[in-house]
Amino acid sequence: MSLADKIAGATDLHTKTIEVPEWDVTLVLREMSGRVRAEFEGRVAELNESGDPVDTVRMLALLVVRCAHDEDGSKVFSDEHIDMLLRKSLSVLKRIADEALALSAMTEGDIEELAGN
Repeated sequence: MSLADKIAGATDLHTKTIEVPEWDVTLVLREMSGRVRAEFEGRVAELNESGDPVDTVRMLALLVVRCAHDEDGSKVFSDEHIDMLLRKSLSVLKRIADEALALSAMTEGDIEELAGN
């Protein structure tokens, strides 16, 4: 096995299981891979180009969409769920997003910079 094959087969994306009592669910947050991070940033760029106001809260919802999985590893949300998440408690959304930010080595400053604030 080559070194590249060994690296390709390594499981290096971190996860964290969190309870969300307000929603009566358990979520598994998964660190964004390089590909998912690039897609996330591309989605933010699309929103910036659309002329719609891009705010930090919308970016937090988008982050939760990218990182939230169920216990079987399936994604919980898609982009179509962003508006629904924006109608949920901001403190809950922020708590989940903060965990996802930490897993993905991002800061809120990174989010604000992406949103253009």
